[in-house]
Amino acid sequence: MYILGLNTYHGDSSAALLKDGELMCAYEEERFTRFKHWAGLPLLSIRACLTDAGISIQDIDHITISRDPSVNKKQKIFFALKNRIKIKALIHRSKHISKVATIGKDIAIEFGLKEKELKPEVHYLEHHCTHMASSFFASPFNDSAILSIDGFGDFCSTKTGIGNDNKMTVLDSVLFPHSVGIFYTALTQYLGFNNYGDEYKVMGLAPYGKPIFLKEMEKIIMLKSNGLFQLGLDYFVHHKAGVSTNIMINNDPTPSRIFSDNLIDLLGPLRKKEEKLEEHHLNIASSIQVMTENIIFHMLNHLQEKTKMENICIAGGVAQNSVANGKILQKTGFKRIYIPSASHDAGTSYGSAIYYHNQVLGNKRADPVFNAYTGSKFTEEEIQELLDKKGIEYKVYDDAALYDVVSQKMVDGGVIGWFQGRAEFGP
Repeated sequence: MYILGLNTYHGDSSAALLKDGELMCAYEEERFTRFKHWAGLPLLSIRACLTDAGISIQDIDHITISRDPSVNKKQKIFFALKNRIKIKALIHRSKHISKVATIGKDIAIEFGLKEKELKPEVHYLEHHCTHMASSFFASPFNDSAILSIDGFGDFCSTKTGIGNDNKMTVLDSVLFPHSVGIFYTALTQYLGFNNYGDEYKVMGLAPYGKPIFLKEMEKIIMLKSNGLFQLGLDYFVHHKAGVSTNIMINNDPTPSRIFSDNLIDLLGPLRKKEEKLEEHHLNIASSIQVMTENIIFHMLNHLQEKTKMENICIAGGVAQNSVANGKILQKTGFKRIYIPSASHDAGTSYGSAIYYHNQVLGNKRADPVFNAYTGSKFTEEEIQELLDKKGIEYKVYDDAALYDVVSQKMVDGGVIGWFQGRAEFGP
């Protein structure tokens, strides 16, 4: 049985292919389009999956989507009415949801079919459940606590749960507008880093400053006694104005400004993009990072106490914070940890497929996933054909001669570019 999983019309679009539960390949569309964090329908990745397996789209049994617009519908309507969301934001969101609903039709057209002729069934799955599945079902653990934590997906930013064998159970959720990912992104924007995915720059700046703004951070996001958190919404605008992107225009997921002028009043003038980084900015970055770590450890310690489990599986965009990840076993009661290479939204293509295989169909779990090398691969013949086509001079060595040439270049202080095996799946 083949299951094709997709993350589509969302940042870091991707496709992953399972055969009887085993991950055959997974690709991020940005590797083909050369557009970082590309957020459209990943048609090139879909074709790469089919080519890799030597099959056609009609050989696929199920197509899974890591989005389900029908989830939390009542909460969405109630929130929009209560908070008087701007009409422009509602229209923008409606267009986006309408596009997600036509994925089956769009895939059929791409392969020269009518929608009713497309053989695989299309299934829409809740975003955070696919994040959770991408970690737990790929892990070596038979049972584990699970945390999914990111910006937003299907009106939710965070889920906790437990996994046992081939099933997961959700324990708690944090719904829009509260989000650790939004907290980190808003302050990333404040520091002058406005591109989608720039949060890593703030994490990298943090060690150069001191966390002297922790009191201010505790006004922006607050810990709750139930092990969760909430935003100080006065410092944000996303809950009123919505968040707009250019996904429907040019597949760019970069969000509009999501912080209010109250944040500037609290922390001082915002940094412009080309402005020099001063000690003040470094101290804010350090405070952001420490506050984020405090929230993660707060949630995990509460989850460990609640579940009494020793294993933890984590996924979601915030799970890419490698500095925080490195401290989890030291700062919490968990003894073992698993975080997939593609813990961000690209990983939900695999997550949706493996969720459907295990959680929905009840199939036996496949072997754990311990490497990230599921992406593009090229034979020596394909590489030579491309070099010839481009008129590029090259020389082919056998292994023994190649090692001698490379070793000597390194001794001479040269720079070596080494290509081998498959590309990785993950940032």
